[in-house]
Amino acid sequence: MHRKSRRLMKGSITRTKFLEWVLCPFSKDPMHDPVVCADGHTYERLYITAWMLKSEGAIGPMTGLSLPSKVLTPNHFACNIIEQLTNGGARSTPRS
Repeated sequence: MHRKSRRLMKGSITRTKFLEWVLCPFSKDPMHDPVVCADGHTYERLYITAWMLKSEGAIGPMTGLSLPSKVLTPNHFACNIIEQLTNGGARSTPRS
């Protein structure tokens, strides 16, 4: 196991830090439907979809680089973290 991984496991990350990681870069609110864009970043589906329509899906909002694809992939890991932090782990809606 890497040194950094061991440090993270010892509780050095706070709940507040996790909350910062699950905020949508556009809205600055916790995401409800997090998706990964081709730039590798996670966004709230509503906002990245609007961005892609506005920019014709050509440029990644965080990187400023051309996107090779408009495919958005659900980020299940982010979704699980958000559920744990906001609902104490209780899912509000079932996911398929």
